[in-house]
Amino acid sequence: MRAYTQNETFVKIEYNGEKVYIITATAVVTDAGKVVVEFLKDATGTSIIEDIEELSSEEIYSKINNLNELLVKDTLTNVYNRRFIEDRLPVDILKSNFENTPFLLLCVTLTFLKS
Repeated sequence: MRAYTQNETFVKIEYNGEKVYIITATAVVTDAGKVVVEFLKDATGTSIIEDIEELSSEEIYSKINNLNELLVKDTLTNVYNRRFIEDRLPVDILKSNFENTPFLLLCVTLTFLKS
């Protein structure tokens, strides 16, 4: 969805229990309109996760979650970044409406942060 709305390319790493995939989504404009094209690459034999054969499924999932967290969290504050909010906020709002549960959104701007 982000690739479509922001006209950018996004990458995510996933594990299906057997193989590690790199998924790339990008928006492409054609004569018929805009579409999103997703590319899947089997990255099991690459160095994305080293020694994958020696790891349990839980360890692989943990490593992939850590890699994906690096994409959506600020390394200094460990707070979710704009990329995460743009991806999750519409889903969470729809879920709240569908389940008829309260929803709270708190936005805080932090300035003058130094490492």
